[in-house]
Amino acid sequence: MKAIDYLNQIKKLDNLINQKSEEVERLRCMATKVTASSDGEHVKSSGSQERMADAVTQIVDLQDEIKADIVRFVNMKRNIMQVIDSLDNADYINLLYCRYYHYMTWEAIACKMGYTYKWVCTLHGRALNKMDALLEGREHE
Repeated sequence: MKAIDYLNQIKKLDNLINQKSEEVERLRCMATKVTASSDGEHVKSSGSQERMADAVTQIVDLQDEIKADIVRFVNMKRNIMQVIDSLDNADYINLLYCRYYHYMTWEAIACKMGYTYKWVCTLHGRALNKMDALLEGREHE
């Protein structure tokens, strides 16, 4: 796996967790919308109770998925952190953390590091090349 794909896994999984969390909230809102319609003297509420039960089941299932995703996310970040920390250049490490852990823009990274945008892009390319070599070495172990 290329370094850029390896690093982008963090953001992808983070986005997935956020999307599932938003879906849980949507389902909660749906489950709490209990409306009873009256038909003469009888109140019909079984449809809304079934809808609520289905929503609750989906919420629980989705929350279990989110918990599993969070465990994967933490483990993935720990593994990626070990690879980044094994780089021999402090600028590479700093840049990769800013970009892939804190989701900073290139401009913000350049400002933080006191470099030009172009130099940050150059450093990023060099850092990825170093990481590619490290990842390739890990695959052969």
